[in-house]
Amino acid sequence: MLPLLLALSSPAVAADRVSPDASVQGAITFVRVGMNADLRGGVKLDLWSKEGSTLFSDTYLKVHAAAIASPAYVRAGGRVSFEPIALLNVSAFAFYNAYFGNFQTVIGFDDPAFNYGTNDDLEAYEDNQGTGGGLSWGVSPTLKARGGPIIVLLNAEYSQWYVTAPDVTGDYWFEREYELMIGMNKDAILTSNNLLLFEWDWNPEDRMFLRVGSITRYRRALGDTEDALLRTGLIAQFSTKDGHLVHTLLASAYLKDRAYTKPFPPFLAYTIKWTL
Repeated sequence: MLPLLLALSSPAVAADRVSPDASVQGAITFVRVGMNADLRGGVKLDLWSKEGSTLFSDTYLKVHAAAIASPAYVRAGGRVSFEPIALLNVSAFAFYNAYFGNFQTVIGFDDPAFNYGTNDDLEAYEDNQGTGGGLSWGVSPTLKARGGPIIVLLNAEYSQWYVTAPDVTGDYWFEREYELMIGMNKDAILTSNNLLLFEWDWNPEDRMFLRVGSITRYRRALGDTEDALLRTGLIAQFSTKDGHLVHTLLASAYLKDRAYTKPFPPFLAYTIKWTL
């Protein structure tokens, strides 16, 4: 936050270096059926960017108000993203989470090793389902590298969760977005997302590209449940509308999961993202 505060203390400099920044993303998933929308709006502060520089072509600090909405929950809060060089991005976020008590949220469990099952299986436990809410916050560093058309992204995330559901009995519950059973009141989740992509720029002037490659995602609850998820598979991205609109298709096999013990059927997802 210090670079932003220093820049804003000088109105002339701030007006030259601060610009609006916003994005809207929608996602639909299958096997673990779900859908949500991710909205972000805020400002981008240019730091020490140098045109033509490999490491410093776009250095920035972004501050966003953010909301993630689905039929089962809403998260509202903020996110800060700091990119001092092209190889590194560090984000921090904090949300208030409101769960509506529908679509298998929030269901309580007494056994931290219980197999909660698929979406359909969870419906059997809806007698112990109710509304809930609480805070979550986290940090997420990303390392990025590029050699010609090859792109490598290594991302990690650590998050803390403080969620309660007064009308639900049990010390544990299943968090739908992260697909993990975690502890009521307080727990933590560690996530890793690794991508290897080949990019083809068929129209660089209009920022039109196609990316194909692999994605591996690992998540683990750090509390009593020790629940874990591991998926790996293929990803494809292509951009339209001068690079402002990006479509992503994903197909991943479950290699480790309580509910899905076989690679097939795979986890499927489609996202569409628009940026200002």
